[in-house]
Amino acid sequence: MKDSTFFKTTQTLWENNPDNHEIIAELKSQLDTARLEGLNIEYMDTHMGFSWF
Repeated sequence: MKDSTFFKTTQTLWENNPDNHEIIAELKSQLDTARLEGLNIEYMDTHMGFSWF
């Protein structure tokens, strides 16, 4: 969203015509941050409908 927060539901995200490049950039950024904090990311859950992407 314009205020840098996430949409509350995947339906709302979809209705706002998401830019796939922005989604990938955000995912990479979050994974990088998690790894820098020492988390070992081995998989991603499809919770909140991630699998549609």
